[in-house]
Amino acid sequence: LSYVGAYFSWNVLDLSALLLIIFVLRPHIAIVRSLPIAFWFLVALASFPVFVALLQGQDILLFLLFLALTFASLKKGDDISAGLWLGAGLFRFHLIVPVLLLFLVRKKWKGLLGFSIAATVLALVSLFAVGWDSLRNYPGFVMNMERSLAQGSTIVTDMPSLRGLAGIFSPGGSVSSFIVVLLSVLVLGLAASRWRTSSGDLAFALAVVVTPLISYHTLAHDLSLLLIPLFLTLDFLREKEASNGLRAALWVPAVFFTMMSPLQMV
Repeated sequence: LSYVGAYFSWNVLDLSALLLIIFVLRPHIAIVRSLPIAFWFLVALASFPVFVALLQGQDILLFLLFLALTFASLKKGDDISAGLWLGAGLFRFHLIVPVLLLFLVRKKWKGLLGFSIAATVLALVSLFAVGWDSLRNYPGFVMNMERSLAQGSTIVTDMPSLRGLAGIFSPGGSVSSFIVVLLSVLVLGLAASRWRTSSGDLAFALAVVVTPLISYHTLAHDLSLLLIPLFLTLDFLREKEASNGLRAALWVPAVFFTMMSPLQMV
């Protein structure tokens, strides 16, 4: 395809994935069932991270679809399928650690088996596609790009993550790396402590929220992942916290700022 043809074809795929995400989540989240599919599709399009993902032709929406299928499989008690879908998202390998840890904490052994199967298949496909030398050199290639911030990579302080936050106060130093590791471990530890007692929905939402925070490489479009915890938390507030007006009211500005793309652009 021509560049323009490829761009528009990819955006059709992305928009289809976005619509499929709503169809996948609809049977398992009451608030998504209570309003038309078109409404939630427009809500998703209003999200600034989704806007950026479409603008740049990113693959994060495809990853989000696999994450939604992971959640749906867990809700149906099909842990092996959940692991397979999570493994299918290994093209964004740095964004699956918290969900994988959630499987471990909740002793989803079948889920870990499914993930291992998917990971093995994808590793063999990669080996067949590029050969052993390219596969072996890939980690070094990625880390070199991160160190040099080459080929259009953003500056660290633009990242909406703990790494970006630490970079503001300690730009480019080893202290910054130490702080990032420390904060990431603390955040993961706090999340893991709640995973043991939280409901399945909220535990999954928390894992997805933690994902971009601790990721070494997070950009604005990666925050598209927050659509799932947004739906789950709004559903929880409606069903379980109807009497707590203050807690529900605190979500209004959060949703507003997430969905106001022009404001985010400024």
